[in-house]
Amino acid sequence: MNRFYVTLPSNSCMDYYPDNTMARYTTKLANKVELEGDWEVGLAETSFPSKVENVTGGQCYYELYVNGAAISIIYLPLHHHRQICTLVEAMHFEQRKQVPLQSHKPLLAEFSHANGKISMRLHEHSDFHCTIKLSRDLARMLGFDESVAYSCSTTARCVTSLVAGDIYSAYVYWSTLPLETRGHHFSA
Repeated sequence: MNRFYVTLPSNSCMDYYPDNTMARYTTKLANKVELEGDWEVGLAETSFPSKVENVTGGQCYYELYVNGAAISIIYLPLHHHRQICTLVEAMHFEQRKQVPLQSHKPLLAEFSHANGKISMRLHEHSDFHCTIKLSRDLARMLGFDESVAYSCSTTARCVTSLVAGDIYSAYVYWSTLPLETRGHHFSA
C-alpha cells in the first residue's frame, strides 16, 4: 500500500472530547494505523462549513458624526447573518448600546430594508446635523458606496448582499502525536 487517506471529522468523538468545535478539535482514529518504513504524512483536503461569519470582528462598523465631530464608531459583533433584517437589528442594537442612547431617544442613524435595498434615515434636529461613514465590508453588504460620508437620508444604490464581505483568513494547524518506534513498525 503506497498511499491511504484518513477522514477526521470534528464531531466524530464528542463522547471523548465534548469541547470540540469545528475550528478546534481532537479526534481518535477508528482503527490503529501501523506503518513500516519511511512515510510522509500530509493534509490532502480540508472543508469549511457553509456558515462562515459574514460580519467579522473589526471589519464591519460605522462611524457617527454630529456637527462634524466624531462621536462614536459602532462596531458590530462577529456573527453569521442569514437575513438582512437581523443585520439591521444588530446595527440598531449596537448603536443604542455603544453611543449610548436611552430606549425612548431616537437613533441617530436608522436603517430599514425594502425591495432589496437599505434606506438610511439620519436624525436631524435644529441643534445638530448627523453624518455617517460605513466601513468597506458593511457598505458592500448594505449596498452603499464605501468612500462616501452620508450627511442626509438616502437609499442604497445597490441591492443588499450578505456575502459581499471578505473571508479574511482560514488557518489550518495540525498537530500529531509523537511516533513510537517498535522495531521496524511505527504506531500513532
